[in-house]
Amino acid sequence: GKSKLLGQSDGVFSLNSVSHDHRRIVVVENKGDANNDLYSVDLAKPTAKKLLTAHTGDVLYDASFTDDGRSLLLTSDEKGEFRALFMLDLASGNKKVEHEEPWDVEWSADSRTGKYRMTSSNVDGAPNLSIVEVKTGKPLALPAAPTGLAWDGMDSTRSGSWLLGFSKSERYLGVVARGDTSPAVPYVIDLKQGKATAVSDTLPPTLRDHAMITATSVRIPAPDAKPIPAFLYAPAG
Repeated sequence: GKSKLLGQSDGVFSLNSVSHDHRRIVVVENKGDANNDLYSVDLAKPTAKKLLTAHTGDVLYDASFTDDGRSLLLTSDEKGEFRALFMLDLASGNKKVEHEEPWDVEWSADSRTGKYRMTSSNVDGAPNLSIVEVKTGKPLALPAAPTGLAWDGMDSTRSGSWLLGFSKSERYLGVVARGDTSPAVPYVIDLKQGKATAVSDTLPPTLRDHAMITATSVRIPAPDAKPIPAFLYAPAG
């Protein structure tokens, strides 16, 4: 087949998200390290952009389309220090809080069928992946990650971050185990059997017999009385 040019960035805009039916996209206008705006673009009229995130001050947004394409799962730090998850209705522009906690909500995304919704938060420096059934809100049980590691639904490459997601049957889930005791390790989780299988061993052979230390989360007192979060690495014993 032939490729077709749908739009061209002037260097300020970049692609953020694509709807599951490939009819709409969200582009991001980068205004600095702590400030951006999101726009909706109908690919039938790719030169027209609809601003979705009018705001004042510095606010960072990120988004993904819900399965039906009618709403965005929007993360934003507009409420304060931590990023919360909002549901933004694209037709009305109405926005409501979907999930918030005293940590950053990093991202949220629906599975291809719309049955499951994945949400990941940065809890004290480690990813915390939760998955629920969209209709019932029932959490999906995952097997425990290896000691010192935590499940992450995103994998990062030189081209950016990518959602691994579910197989077509939704029996299998791709994840990455991240933590202190190993480089990121890709896994496939069999949700029917509740079993996680590593796809590869990312440690070099010379390190596989060495015990790796897991960091302890600590708080260091500061002159202004605000504790500074840090990781403490100490030898075993």
